[in-house]
Amino acid sequence: MADAAEFEASRRFLERESRRSAQIADPKAWRRFKAESQVRKWLYLWRFSQGIYAWGTCSNANDRVRQSSLFDPKLTKKYDRRVDYLMLKLIHGAPNLWAFEAHNSTEIEDRLKKRFGQSHCYRGLPGSERDEISHGLIERFRRLPHYAHLSPATRVGFERYLSEVFFARRRHPTNPKRTFNWGDSLEPGFLRRIGLGELEGPIEEALRVRF
Repeated sequence: MADAAEFEASRRFLERESRRSAQIADPKAWRRFKAESQVRKWLYLWRFSQGIYAWGTCSNANDRVRQSSLFDPKLTKKYDRRVDYLMLKLIHGAPNLWAFEAHNSTEIEDRLKKRFGQSHCYRGLPGSERDEISHGLIERFRRLPHYAHLSPATRVGFERYLSEVFFARRRHPTNPKRTFNWGDSLEPGFLRRIGLGELEGPIEEALRVRF
């Protein structure tokens, strides 16, 4: 697990490489930070616990802070890490967010990955690649009282979603170039399009989101 010093070093690295930065308390603060930006590209840094954090990039066209559903439970668009983040929120509580404005946001994201010799943007979670990380999170999620208190039908539906959709890397039925890897599959309307609309309710209850 990463420690507090490592997190601070990562945060300071992103701060040094960016034009400006701020800790973001709520959706209003995030909208204000974006509105005040001259560069319409950002990095984000979510801290879920003292030893677990994640980073990534976003833009006006692809606002992954909003699409994470960590501030607002209403689902919107695609985001592959969304389910992982939502489980982390249920395990550890609401995370803290920092935002960074930078022209070369993707390059900075990659440089932070290279500092740790890894291909993903998580720290403090077991696993060398995304499937391993997600499987580990799901095992922890299943041990939560929240999961135990779900109805049997809800648990069955959510487990179906994980096996038949989340890990199945489904594609759009009429446009196979559009992939829905991991949390991308929570794009509103997608489950209904592939004939699995009945899974929406269990997902809403399990992850505390809204389609």
